Order: sequence, then C-alpha cells, then structure tokens
Amino acid sequence: PETPVTRPIPTHCWPRPVLATLMALLALATVLGNALVVVAFAVDRSLRSRSNFFFLNLAVADLLVGGFCIPLYIPYILTGEWKFGKGLCKLWLVTDYLVCTASVFNIVLISYDRFISVTRAVTYRAQKSMTRNAIFKMALVWVAAFLLYGPAIISWEYVAKRSILPRGECYAEFFYNWYFLMTASIIEFFTPFVSVTYFNLSIYINIQKRNSLRNDYTVPSQDGLEMNFQGRKKKHASPSNLARPCLKKKKKKRWLMLAEDVAQGWSTCPAYARPPGFKPIVPEIKIKNTNFLYLHSTERKSSKSYKSF
Repeated sequence: PETPVTRPIPTHCWPRPVLATLMALLALATVLGNALVVVAFAVDRSLRSRSNFFFLNLAVADLLVGGFCIPLYIPYILTGEWKFGKGLCKLWLVTDYLVCTASVFNIVLISYDRFISVTRAVTYRAQKSMTRNAIFKMALVWVAAFLLYGPAIISWEYVAKRSILPRGECYAEFFYNWYFLMTASIIEFFTPFVSVTYFNLSIYINIQKRNSLRNDYTVPSQDGLEMNFQGRKKKHASPSNLARPCLKKKKKKRWLMLAEDVAQGWSTCPAYARPPGFKPIVPEIKIKNTNFLYLHSTERKSSKSYKSF
C-alpha cells in the first residue's frame, strides 16, 4: 500500500529559548498594537469614518493572528509535534488561513478606497456617510477569505477519501497539491499585489497631474509676474503696481499719460499725488465709418491752466 507523505518538521538554527522569546514578543506587540486601534475606534466617535472602518477590519484580522495563531504555533515549531488534537488543528488551520487572507484583502480594500477618494472625489464624498456600504465590504472580505481556504481545509480528506496527515503534525491536506496551491496563490498574492500597485500608481499619477495643471495655471516668476495657462504674462495686483500710474515720469509724453489716465483712472492714486487743479477726464466714444472705434479725450481745465507733467 502507498505510504502517506510526511511533511518535514521545521528546523531552525536559533536556540529554543531565544526563538520562543522573540516569537512571544512578536505576538505581544501584535496584540497590543492592534488592540489600541480597536479601543481608539470604540472610544473616539470622530474616528468612525468610512475609511477608518476598513482599518478597523484590518486591525481585527491582525489581532487574531497575534492572539490565536502565533501562540499555538510557538510550541509546535519548538517541539516539532502537534499536541492539541486533530479538532483544534482544523480550527487553527482555518483561522490561520482565514485571518492571513483577510488581512491581504483588507489592504486591497483600503487601497481601493483611497483610489476612489482621489479619482472620484465627488462620488466618494456623497457616499462618505454610508456606513452600511462599508460594513458590507468588510463582511465580503471575510467571506471571500473563508471561501478561498476554509472549505478545502475542512473537506479535503473527505473528498479524497483518505488523509495524508501523519499523527503529531498539523498542516492542510492540500499542502502538496500544487494545482490548488498555484490557484490559491494567484488569488491571494498575485492579484492583490497587482491591484494594490495599480491603485497606488493611479493615485500618484492623478496627484501629479493636478499639481502640473495648477502650476501651469499660475507660475510665479522672479520678476514679479504671473504666467497663466495660455502663456501670457500678467502683473501682480500689489500696492506698488497700483501706485505706479501716480509716479511722474519726465520722459513720457503728455498724450501717452492721458491715455493711461483714461484706461486706469486716478481712483487708485491718493489725493496728494494728483496734479493741482486736475479734473477727471471725460472720454467720448465716436463711431467713424461703422468700422473703426477711436477714443476722443477731452480735458476740462480749470481757470488756472497748468503745464504738462
């Protein structure tokens, strides 16, 4: 008769006390860190947002890893023998595969949530208060994680009508079936890896596009100018620029200064900067030949005439 294939007992080069201490510290840190996340979520109501629900789901999965899976694995790896019976072995395997797979799927869900919040901000804000949708996705993660490995762990020996699990060991019956392992690895590792990579790259590219559009719309330069998205330059609306029409420039001709006065006006200039006896210029618009529009400026002078600037 065919003899069952035995799984090699894990070997290690570390001393057992050191390895046991390190694994115990790892389990303790995992439990404490994720327990703080759960307590903070339960105490502070402001943390109960849609995205934080997914972090809570991830913390619960990791809490089960540190509180249940690792403690049962420590004596098994130290002694090389499973001493807790076949029933607890099944429960430990189902829980171990379940929480590890759920942790991976939660990371994908968190990345997808960030992707939607960046690329579809309006839709995301409209659904931000819908906690039922978030709870449904959280439950879907656990159901998908269980369906991937749970039925196979529970019923593999009954479907195959024999068990390859030796006495004193605890591992899944499909451990040496590479067809099942390849399919499960694609679903559990390669697909989440590609999905998370795509979501994060899309977020990065979207943010870069926004920054480039913002920089193209307004690019400050060193000479006090702004460049708009059409490539035209415009001056900053600073007080110094507003006061420039008030400054006297000897080299400018009088008609040029009058044209500037009509366009900009003296409303921005203080009273002391206006010429003595100067009254506002009244522009008159006349149409000639219905094709040309010219500006005819008339100046109302006071009794005291003044010289050109």
